[in-house]
Amino acid sequence: MTKHIEFIPSSKEASLVVPKPKPAKLYIPEWYKKIENNNDHQFDEFANVTTKSLKNCMPFLDALTHGYIQETWTDIHIKVDDKGEISYTWAIGPEIMAHRASSPFLVGDMYYPTEFVWKEPWVPKMPEGYSALLTQPFNNFNLPFKSLDAVIDADKYHHGYNGLYPFYIYKGFSGLIPAGTPMYQIVPIKRESWESHASAYDKDQNLIRHTMLKKHLFHSYQRFFWQRKSFK
Repeated sequence: MTKHIEFIPSSKEASLVVPKPKPAKLYIPEWYKKIENNNDHQFDEFANVTTKSLKNCMPFLDALTHGYIQETWTDIHIKVDDKGEISYTWAIGPEIMAHRASSPFLVGDMYYPTEFVWKEPWVPKMPEGYSALLTQPFNNFNLPFKSLDAVIDADKYHHGYNGLYPFYIYKGFSGLIPAGTPMYQIVPIKRESWESHASAYDKDQNLIRHTMLKKHLFHSYQRFFWQRKSFK
């Protein structure tokens, strides 16, 4: 059954000039696109393909294309002075970011010790029983910032607010974050209760599973296990 996610604008201005979140499949990173498909397959002595790359990995592609992306709607310029103080400005449109004086916890040497926040222009409303995972765009390593991870019970909480979503800027970065840059990813997750247990090792079942997976040299996961996902 197809589920429906609604994006509610946080202001009149946002509804007019800020693009709503769009399917993540539209934001596949350039570095991934540049990976060549290697059709000159080579094998080791166990018939394992040794020339595979990330382009052969469906779970990796699923992460890149899962959910929705909010992009920046204006250029942002980051400036760092000789004392390490950060200033920022944006070109036009609703307020896109703000900051708090310093980080309330140690974030490590990778980031400037200032907690910034994205202003969320579109609020996700999920169907009953679903939450929204907000996170750094999956496997997008070229961004100069790190958006933190948060889970919001967005079937209940989807009021017209201008949310404050924390992020940090990598040390050493200054310059332009262009309009259209992925800010954060929104992934619907079903809210359920879970319990865990450990099963006993079963040699026969392991052999059966391994044989099913390996009887084809290529695309076994995609043929037998992968389930199509759709985000529109």
